[in-house]
Amino acid sequence: MVAGWRARAVKAQAARSCVVVRDRFLESLRSGMEGLGQDGPASESISASVNRLTRKRFDPYSFLPSFHAARTKYRRRETRKRAKSSYSNEGLDQPFTLSASPAMAEYSRLSEPDPEFAPYVAQLTGTPQVYDVEERRNRFNSRFIETAKKCYAPGLPKETKYGVADHHVDVANGKILVKSLVPISEERLDATYPLMVWMHGGGWATGNVDMDDYQLRAICVELQISILNVEYRLVPEHPHPTSLNDCYTALKWAASSPELFSADLKKGFIVGGFSAGGHLATVLAHRARDDPFFNDKPLTGQLLQVPALLHPNAIPEKYKLSLLSYEQNKQAPFLPQESIVWSYNQLGGIPTDPEVSPLLYPSHKGLVPAVIQVCGLDPLRDEDLLYDSLLKDAGVKTRTATYSGVPHAFQYVFPTLKAAVKWAEDYRTGLRWLLDGAVA
Repeated sequence: MVAGWRARAVKAQAARSCVVVRDRFLESLRSGMEGLGQDGPASESISASVNRLTRKRFDPYSFLPSFHAARTKYRRRETRKRAKSSYSNEGLDQPFTLSASPAMAEYSRLSEPDPEFAPYVAQLTGTPQVYDVEERRNRFNSRFIETAKKCYAPGLPKETKYGVADHHVDVANGKILVKSLVPISEERLDATYPLMVWMHGGGWATGNVDMDDYQLRAICVELQISILNVEYRLVPEHPHPTSLNDCYTALKWAASSPELFSADLKKGFIVGGFSAGGHLATVLAHRARDDPFFNDKPLTGQLLQVPALLHPNAIPEKYKLSLLSYEQNKQAPFLPQESIVWSYNQLGGIPTDPEVSPLLYPSHKGLVPAVIQVCGLDPLRDEDLLYDSLLKDAGVKTRTATYSGVPHAFQYVFPTLKAAVKWAEDYRTGLRWLLDGAVA
């Protein structure tokens, strides 16, 4: 009797949990597409599909399989139709066009949509992008970031487990906000922790410290690591290298005052970032390697999530037959090729400058170990995988994880996909590996 009662209680709790997951997923799907600057028939169709779905009686044990099976045939048909349509990038500076060749096919299989994500590919592919800076920024900051916060809110630790503080750091011709997250030990008031300096994504033109705030709070407590979340100044108002210099100033400030964040840099000193933030973290790792300032307080690791590493107009001839994804995934959801071109146009700088295209540094020797996360349906995929190879060739330890068939930033909008769960696990596992000294 007791065992049967417990079994029924467990099953009921599982059903309630599935309902909560479903509701969060549907809410993020409704608002997330708008926040990525994508409007039009595709987003309206998704919204209609979601509304129809929520009106149905929900079976927690068959929701995802039945929904996916019912829509897969239609989605694939729509994908084939879109694949036949022409591509237009009018009004933007055009990169070169790659021609297909057998040498480029090494990673092409990674563009095959993930089975869980496949039903949404046709709806999300080719949707109009917004290229007015203010409108794009407002949508990204208010809608996409709010969706991300809703997705990560359930994982927030108790406020008694960490402290939050805003710091205003002096930079050239101004100040920037740096938000600190510090674990709180119940056993020792003088406890110290490793430190990570984090840069948000957003194509250098959008985003702020709120984008990753909730997940960084969870990381702070789970891994017992102090984190500085940097709100660098954005382009085009502050062209390159302003954002880079802002982050480097914040990195030096952190290295000079670790006691402000209960940090002990000998326990770990990591730079990290997502997308454009990954680009900034990559350049910071190179700068710190070459700067005598860091001789007695060196970085110990870098965490690079889908980093932008190579300007599309700066690809060396020797790599042009080995980089497929920029053309193969040019109409990928969330970050199509035209959006990357627009972002680089806003960034400015010289395309072949290693601080714009860090893959082009003449040497990567002496860099600290790197964790790299790469999405298969991302135009940036092959440059990230090439960078992993270049680091290995230079004797740099790396751990690189690929997520086949999902696009750039997918985990913010589809946090319940198996690939997104794996992303979160690899995020934490990679950080632990860096903090443990990158021991194989």
